[in-house]
Amino acid sequence: SATAGDAVAIPVTVLDVYGNARAPAPGELAVSFVSSPDGGIAGSGIISTDEHGRTFATTAALTRADRTHLVEARLTLDGSALVPGSGSFALVTLAGAPHPPASTVSGSGVVVGVAGDWREVVVDVRDRYGNPIVDA
Repeated sequence: SATAGDAVAIPVTVLDVYGNARAPAPGELAVSFVSSPDGGIAGSGIISTDEHGRTFATTAALTRADRTHLVEARLTLDGSALVPGSGSFALVTLAGAPHPPASTVSGSGVVVGVAGDWREVVVDVRDRYGNPIVDA
């Protein structure tokens, strides 16, 4: 699981036709991410490689926190066809920290009330992506 908007490092190893790890040539490999259903993904790109340049990590950050996402890492050679063996994984995204501009307070007791009288006040707390924060 990850918090909405936080980057998740995803290790990727490129194999040759014989199953040996190999380093991609500069510009040979492009990585993009698709989330189902319709979850927002912020950013992707190579962030680190191992000492041999064969295993590298890319990042993806989901911004929808109301469901489990099936994330597919799409590896393409020269920006063309999907690389065979590109896989997918499930990622649960949790709401982030409360973000006051995205949150609201409403109800009859917000504007006017009499001391000692009960009034209903509804506080809707959301993170910066508009995800509701429950149990806040």
